[in-house]
Amino acid sequence: MKKNKKIFLLMAAILLLSVTLISCTIRSPYDEINDKIIVLFQQGKYSEAEKLAKEALTMSKKKFGEDHQKVAASLDTLAMIYKTRGKYGDAEPLYKKALAIQEKILGPDHSDVVHELENMVELYKAMGKNDEAKKLTARIEKIRSH
Repeated sequence: MKKNKKIFLLMAAILLLSVTLISCTIRSPYDEINDKIIVLFQQGKYSEAEKLAKEALTMSKKKFGEDHQKVAASLDTLAMIYKTRGKYGDAEPLYKKALAIQEKILGPDHSDVVHELENMVELYKAMGKNDEAKKLTARIEKIRSH
């Protein structure tokens, strides 16, 4: 009887592992659209990447809700495209919203928050907002020193 129980538990563990591995290889439509955005961006096809990034943002908000890391990632991606295209005024509120989501979910001292702050520093430098860039740089250094 004990031997049958051990075999059953082993088979259950193997089945669970198999299901887990299969689910890890299935790509969601959100992941696929983000892969396309990256390719288009790397090819310099910014208007096409922007269109897909807007789609990804809408999709992530519907699927995950307003305050989810995937929404923050979508905001960040669209902001990066705007920044690259010189649309600084469009990029800034998106970076700010992504930062707010990351801070809410992860806390103000998390490495993903630092990533968002670094993106904002680059944007502020491009906009000539050097005082804002310096403040954020100081915050980044403070976070990294802990």
